[in-house]
Amino acid sequence: AGGAGPPLESLGLRSPQVETVIVFRACAPLAVSVFDYAFHKRALPSARSCAGMLVIVAGALGYVSTDNRFLADGLAAYFWVLVWWGLLVFQLTYGKHLVSNLGIKSAWSAVLYTNTLSLLPTLLIGVLGQDLQLLREVTWSGVGLCWLSASCVLGLGISWAGFKCQSLLAATTYTVIGVLNKMLTVLLNALMWEHHASAMGIASLA
Repeated sequence: AGGAGPPLESLGLRSPQVETVIVFRACAPLAVSVFDYAFHKRALPSARSCAGMLVIVAGALGYVSTDNRFLADGLAAYFWVLVWWGLLVFQLTYGKHLVSNLGIKSAWSAVLYTNTLSLLPTLLIGVLGQDLQLLREVTWSGVGLCWLSASCVLGLGISWAGFKCQSLLAATTYTVIGVLNKMLTVLLNALMWEHHASAMGIASLA
């Protein structure tokens, strides 16, 4: 699940609206809280916490109701995002349970295993899709390679920070922290790209 997560997330991000991925990520805490109780013997969320998470779900439903892709294609528009979301919930709960039982103490070890295991699924998706063809058409430059290297280093740091945070917090708490930056992401997406949700969809995310 950890190895398949990164390439599947990249497929989900090919949706015209990055807000779609954010919506599904925001709904993860409710599911994670149940599995957190099952696998890690954590207490179930209080009534107040459940109400807060249900408000998030209501906002997600409001977003879906305004998404043109969903209105045109139904759930098929969210296929890859749904697959990624299921693996995300699995990784944050049962995956953490497995890692704990394996006795992995260093966050760097988890980063190494996850990124190594993701190589084959990523290559497979690239072969089956159009990625290899697009790669042949790329014009490489020094500046482009610098940005690519910087993104790799940043991704490595994000992965380490994620595993370190997971080792210190409950799965539900970590998942909630993971969606705290969603409004900043939505704002930057609206400013930088032309493909973003409608005003009503963004209001639902708020």
